[in-house]
Amino acid sequence: MERSNHNLPPSRDQIWRDMVTIEGGDPSIREGEGFAIGGEGRGGEGGEGRRKGVVTGVGSSGGVRCKTVNATCHASEKQALMDFKKDLKDPYGRLSSWIHDVDCCKWKGVVCSNRSGRVIQLHLQSPANDEVFADPKSPLSGNISHSLQNLTHLCYLDLSLNNFSGIPIPSFFGSLRSLSSSLPSEVFTLKDLISLDTSNNHLNGPIPSTIGNCTKLKQLFLNHNALSGSIPSNLGKLSSLENWDVSHNKLTGTLPESLWQLSKLEVLCIYNNLMEGIVSESQLDNLTSLTFFDPSENSFTLKVSANWTPRAQFNILGLSSWKLGPQFPTWIQSQKILRNLNLSFTGISDTIPTWLFNPSLDSVDLSRNQLHDKSSMISEIVKGLYVHSSQTYSMAYSH
Repeated sequence: MERSNHNLPPSRDQIWRDMVTIEGGDPSIREGEGFAIGGEGRGGEGGEGRRKGVVTGVGSSGGVRCKTVNATCHASEKQALMDFKKDLKDPYGRLSSWIHDVDCCKWKGVVCSNRSGRVIQLHLQSPANDEVFADPKSPLSGNISHSLQNLTHLCYLDLSLNNFSGIPIPSFFGSLRSLSSSLPSEVFTLKDLISLDTSNNHLNGPIPSTIGNCTKLKQLFLNHNALSGSIPSNLGKLSSLENWDVSHNKLTGTLPESLWQLSKLEVLCIYNNLMEGIVSESQLDNLTSLTFFDPSENSFTLKVSANWTPRAQFNILGLSSWKLGPQFPTWIQSQKILRNLNLSFTGISDTIPTWLFNPSLDSVDLSRNQLHDKSSMISEIVKGLYVHSSQTYSMAYSH
């Protein structure tokens, strides 16, 4: 049978649309004004934010749309941006509007506060042909200058789909204390970070331990780089983290114990790394909000009791290359909203449970296992495929 494609994590645009609203807002960003968050080559206007005073969404042409800024930018912040530009290679002239004679709040990719003139957002993602994982058309490269530390009110930084090949994630990112989120409800401000995105940039080296300083991050995208070493042990300090994607890197070691303290985590993508270790049911039961869990293509072992029922309900579950067998994991039956399941190459040598094939599942990958049953059972599966024609099953049988 046809093998299902590996499930991709939700795009940044999708997460912004479905799961993220900036809490609070700068007093100068009034309802219906504000800004739109630039997407990656997607057209259309941004969706309206769910908190008064903020508009979020997807901007057009991969850029940022904002209203006329009344205040002018601060000289020190303009100089910080000019110093940042000096260390970049920009062969396509994407930063051609960044000149001294023009107010930096009017530069492409820069968003300022209407009231204070402070730089609060930098949207420097490279325009792409597709929504996710596309080759950039006009990537920036070079070095990321420490001058960004002088943007003390910066709350959003997007450098995705560029080509910062051969450089590690700058350690000073962790010292950008304004890059945090969960603002007090009584204060409308955009000081705190909602999302940090450095994906698709060929970054190498370890994840700096200073990332633990950004204690209020909600969105952290480090995927599709060449990061190595272990995950910092202080990851648990990111107590507001909801979405974390560190897939397609070269990370090693075990998952830090503090990871299981992230009770608000909804999306966790670690697939295609070089990690190992044991994951227990007590650890997983701490992540009750988790719905998208894909740590496939690592060497983890799941240790659970025979009667374990997970506290989380997974929508996407990828455990490819884990050690699960030889028995088929019966706890899968407790997952009522499961849509995509990947249990390929997990050491299962068992019969196929009749409860597995149901209308709620869109994709099941059981390949590279030793599944066996009577031919009549296979006939029932084929019949189920006919009834649910949108479903994709991938299996390897021994009968």
